[in-house]
Amino acid sequence: MVTLPHAAAQNDDSQVDALLKWKASLDNQSKALLSSWIGNNPCGWEGIRCDNNSKFIYKINLNNMGLRGTLRSLNFSSFPNVRHLALRNNFFYGVVPHNIDKLVNLEKLVLYNNSFFGSIPREIFKLIKLEILNLGDNYISGSICGEIEKLVKLKRLILYNNSIPGSIPREIGFLNQLIELDLSRNLLSGPIPSTIGNLNNLKYLYLYKNNLTGMIPIEVTKLNSLLIIQLST
Repeated sequence: MVTLPHAAAQNDDSQVDALLKWKASLDNQSKALLSSWIGNNPCGWEGIRCDNNSKFIYKINLNNMGLRGTLRSLNFSSFPNVRHLALRNNFFYGVVPHNIDKLVNLEKLVLYNNSFFGSIPREIFKLIKLEILNLGDNYISGSICGEIEKLVKLKRLILYNNSIPGSIPREIGFLNQLIELDLSRNLLSGPIPSTIGNLNNLKYLYLYKNNLTGMIPIEVTKLNSLLIIQLST
């Protein structure tokens, strides 16, 4: 009976310490923008949302704030209950850290329109609860790994406007919850895999501005939910 609140308090401290350490690693303007990040109650901080009962952080939403820095100093293991991590439209750079798989309950990862580079870490494919993976408009340059098939709950996969080479893995066709697939404006080559035809829930398919070759697979005609398909350029 006594150990539970003590453990919760320890976890709260861990969350506060992790966020303040990360804030300290950002540039001065970013620190000023996060001026509410003081004290011991992160639930009232800018962009932080907590569960009303447990007080655990479940959402970190810092979209459109003009923050600059990396994710290297963010201790992901302090946030096992975070379901949403959204850093859209900022100036973050560096690689996406390998220990991102510590966010074991993550459902939404949005890093759109920053300056992240390097490969998509394989550890992302351990986040089996992910429903949205949006790394669009960065400088990602690694190929798409076949392990992406592990993200069986994925509804939106957005890798738009990067420098991703290689082929579209056939395993993408096993993500039958996908509603949106956007691989446009990359360096993808080779054919469109016929397994695309397995995506019964797909509404939006964007593959334009790549180096794709070959026939449009006949299996595309099986996509009865499809509203938009763009294969140009």
